[in-house]
Amino acid sequence: AEQPAEQPEAEPGAETAAEQPAEHATEPAAGAPAVHALLQTLADVFNVPDSVIEQASEGLPQGPAALPHLRQVLVGNKLVTAEMYQQTLALLFGMEYRPHLDDAELLPEFTERMPSRYAKRFGFFPVKLTERELWVALEEPGDLSPVTDVGRRFGRRIHPVVSTHQAILSLINRAY
Repeated sequence: AEQPAEQPEAEPGAETAAEQPAEHATEPAAGAPAVHALLQTLADVFNVPDSVIEQASEGLPQGPAALPHLRQVLVGNKLVTAEMYQQTLALLFGMEYRPHLDDAELLPEFTERMPSRYAKRFGFFPVKLTERELWVALEEPGDLSPVTDVGRRFGRRIHPVVSTHQAILSLINRAY
């Protein structure tokens, strides 16, 4: 039986896109293979019925718009929960999933260097700053370019973690 693509394959000790310096971060493919893997993972891990998978597959756009559209179909129509969808994205992109961001650091540097409308528009916000990394909670791991831009502003490598829209929005509202 074919195994779902839960995490990108990498050589032991090799850096993933999330571990690369911000100026070298790459974006995972968000087209048809990612959609297929996401639907397969939902079926395998969360036992989402085939009828839901088929319904979600109908009329999907091609390219980068596929994953946001799929989120709208699945979560918007309450076919799966937002938490299930985000956990599946985290598995698919090989990232940590954090459903709650109550323990996030709210440093002044975050709000000074990034307007709230930018954070809301792209669905992400920094949660931790270390000497080498900027940890960023994000909703859509298929598009890391806005996150990478913020990593450059801080001069740190990006360490993305997947969270829900509501948790990120709550964090942004607390910060500003």
